[in-house]
Amino acid sequence: MLMYQSINEKLASTIRRFIPDFKEEDLSFDRTGHCDLTVRTFRYKVENMESLKSAVLEESFVTNAVVKGKYLNLTIDSNYLLSLMHSSISTTGQYPDVFQDPERVSVEHTSINPTGPIHVGRVRNSIIGDSISRLLKRFGYRVTTQYFVNDSGKQMMSLYLAYDKYNSDKQPTPELLLEGYRRIYREMEGTGSETEVEEMIKKYEEGDPALINKVRKIAGVMLDDIKGDLRTIGIKIDDFTWESDFIVSGEVKTLISSLSDSIKTDGEAKYLEMKDGRKVFLTRSDGSSLYLARDIAYHMYKLSQSDWLITVLGEDHSEHGKTLTEILTTYFDLVKRLDFVFNAFVSLETGSMSTRKGNAITLKELIEKTCERSKEIITEKRGGKTSNDEIAMKIAISAIRFNILKVSASKAMVFRWEDALDFNGDSAPFIMYSYVRALNIIKKSVVSSDIENLTLSNRELEKEERALVLNMYTYPLILSEAVKNLKPEALANYAFMLSKSFNDFYEKCKVIDQEQEVTIRRLITATVYKSIIEDISSIIGIQLVKEM
Repeated sequence: MLMYQSINEKLASTIRRFIPDFKEEDLSFDRTGHCDLTVRTFRYKVENMESLKSAVLEESFVTNAVVKGKYLNLTIDSNYLLSLMHSSISTTGQYPDVFQDPERVSVEHTSINPTGPIHVGRVRNSIIGDSISRLLKRFGYRVTTQYFVNDSGKQMMSLYLAYDKYNSDKQPTPELLLEGYRRIYREMEGTGSETEVEEMIKKYEEGDPALINKVRKIAGVMLDDIKGDLRTIGIKIDDFTWESDFIVSGEVKTLISSLSDSIKTDGEAKYLEMKDGRKVFLTRSDGSSLYLARDIAYHMYKLSQSDWLITVLGEDHSEHGKTLTEILTTYFDLVKRLDFVFNAFVSLETGSMSTRKGNAITLKELIEKTCERSKEIITEKRGGKTSNDEIAMKIAISAIRFNILKVSASKAMVFRWEDALDFNGDSAPFIMYSYVRALNIIKKSVVSSDIENLTLSNRELEKEERALVLNMYTYPLILSEAVKNLKPEALANYAFMLSKSFNDFYEKCKVIDQEQEVTIRRLITATVYKSIIEDISSIIGIQLVKEM
């Protein structure tokens, strides 16, 4: 829960003296330049707009109000807003402050089969999930991130079988396992036979301890590689739960038994009938469980640990998400909050990707290539002076995360290096460079040593100052909307807008060598911007630097 002094709440309270059913959503900040804040009254019956205007003008932070038909356009005291933000940062270290919420939230993301390295097409899921978890933590929730390790299905059995057939005399490495995985898939496609894999799945389902340990060992090699790649881009997952745990413990069998009154059969296979008539199968004809049954057991486990479940899935799993929701609601009386966030995939200009077919561009390769391009751009901007490797890597990682996150999750996107590393466009490097500019302002100022105790003057701000202050003040509203809609991309887009606003301020409003009260006010403005960008960056994964 965010804690800050909201002028919207104060205004809404005043307006309700005239419009009892007034909703705060009918107060909106205006970015067109006509005013600062608009009161929309066209949905309500208002006896006297002039009386409403007079009451609003009594608020100390409202400097002007103009009636335009059913709209009341307000001008807000920018110094007042800047003082609120500066005070919050000085006393709590952040704007807005936060109150710890006792609600426990589970955010599951990534959960790719550990049959190969994570590739570009799938990493969007990880970036969105990680950003959602950071966003909810910032909002005050107690968040646990989770990964469901699929060690029980056809793909995992194929990975192990390939190692056992071709490379069992060698130490398993991700490269060796991936080579065998692709080889066995080519063979199965050629022969059309999957008998060995099916027999292995059945043994696994029966809880064969030796087989489970062997498969887990191989899966662990791939999983460690995936973890390492995720760590490189700043993603750490708290809890890894193995599918086979629910088989060995008997929880899957117990779950299926609990549904016996509702289960129907097709031959020996068991299924549930959905409201739209679809058959969703829980077991095969040989009695072995299917992924859906294991995932229901996993969700029951998560529900026992959390108050709110969020699962990030690729758009190709949207039907699965709907099915899970219906089953948990219909057969298990789900009362806790359950949300699915579906994302379209990322592709490169080279086209679609598949680990099995061997045409995937891995996250490792994406990072390496983006880092190389980052070095080239920085070296060019420095007039040939070689770039710092650490800075180049931070820019590369930030560029990847921001470029993928900024697009609405439901929209497919093509990753282009020229867009991700555009220092003058909608990109992480642009935000990072603006941040460095703010640092330089603060560093060069002779009055910056005791910035928390600086006092604002009451002089009116320049146009660019006013715009920046107003944009910064809306940060809690952006945070709240992002949490409400589970859309961290709103923060990425806000960060870019705010940095553009700061650059306008930087170009038009000198800070150094001005009258002291002007320098102090502008220094505080730069400090608030710095604080907000640091906060947003910690959520969306931008790795800020002190020089570029």
